[in-house]
Amino acid sequence: MNPGTQKLREAHQAFRKGLEMPKWTKMFLKVLTFTEDELFFEGLPMADEEQKRMEVKKLYFHPGEFSTIHPIYDKLRDQWANISKTNVQKVLRSFEVYQLNFQRRRPPKVLSRMSMKKPGVILADMFFPSKNLGWRKIGGCLTMMDAWSRFVRCYAVERKTKPLVLRGMQQFMREFASHGHMPRIILCDKGSDLAPAGDAIEPYRTKPGPLVFHSTTGKPVNLVEQTQSQIQRRMAVFRTAGLTDDPSTILEDICNSINQQKRPDRGNLTPIQLLSLNKEEIARINDVHRDRTHIPDLKGLRELFPGSHVRILLMTMKEQLQDKVKGFQEKWSRTIFRVRRKQALQGNPSHFRYFLHGEAESYFRHELLWVPSNTDTEVLDGYVVHKEKLIAEDPVSDEEWVP
Repeated sequence: MNPGTQKLREAHQAFRKGLEMPKWTKMFLKVLTFTEDELFFEGLPMADEEQKRMEVKKLYFHPGEFSTIHPIYDKLRDQWANISKTNVQKVLRSFEVYQLNFQRRRPPKVLSRMSMKKPGVILADMFFPSKNLGWRKIGGCLTMMDAWSRFVRCYAVERKTKPLVLRGMQQFMREFASHGHMPRIILCDKGSDLAPAGDAIEPYRTKPGPLVFHSTTGKPVNLVEQTQSQIQRRMAVFRTAGLTDDPSTILEDICNSINQQKRPDRGNLTPIQLLSLNKEEIARINDVHRDRTHIPDLKGLRELFPGSHVRILLMTMKEQLQDKVKGFQEKWSRTIFRVRRKQALQGNPSHFRYFLHGEAESYFRHELLWVPSNTDTEVLDGYVVHKEKLIAEDPVSDEEWVP
């Protein structure tokens, strides 16, 4: 029960003058009482909007009391009948001091994104089973996979030479093309062991230009790295059990297992089934089942619209990345701005850049703090006792001084 100021006044007036009680009180007549100045519910006074604000403010500006939502609510709920946690939150969010020191939310790290619409983008990489883990020494394991369907093959090579790696790549290309799809490009890192990629895909060229693309220096291709991790976790079962120390004896079976595994992001079809689809069926799968490449917005932040009131984060991008500004200090602008418009980001339409009235540049959502249209700038004084309590050295008298 959380009646507003006007309803409380009407009920109190009806009690005092013996008038008909408001409808909202008729279920609570047995527990409602009153005095000359206040209305009570089960013995606790009922606060109007002004009293709620003042009670929260008294605690917030008292150094011996609480300053966050839950502790303030826990204390006031025992003293007042109708102060809720939402009331405390709304009042606190309206204080200018609370707004200026409000915590900032960091956006999630996005290391890379990949969204495919059809088969043909081939990912390549190599991993090397460790002798320290009990594996027999070999040249390495070449992983080749299609990004859209996740069709994968892994080949153990005796030595990491160009002819042997090229044979493995050519074998994958032939098998992939046998499913009715042409390899279009190869994406891999800049490792020298993947140098034969250009020779492997050249026979399948259908247009001019480069067919092999590399990730930036020091940055892996996350999708193939994830698949290699899945293969190695499966391999570890047989090494831990002592069943084999030769990767080449189990790689084909493991890849067959992955190629028969249903993919929820692709209509619960397996990679083999996905490669058997025609052009129209592939388009239907893409429309209904989308990759999990969507980057969710920050949870807990209120959605902003044109006209919303906001404060701006007073931190440069460098300060945000390096944590040069303490999280508890004042970090939001004292000036309140209004959102003029918001523009969806290209390639990520659920995120926006926000343009403000009076500001030339735009801002991301985590750089803006929503505030209510009415901000309470009044500060309660008188609760801080200005008496210094400093642990200091005692002054030395002249008689005790020894030169």
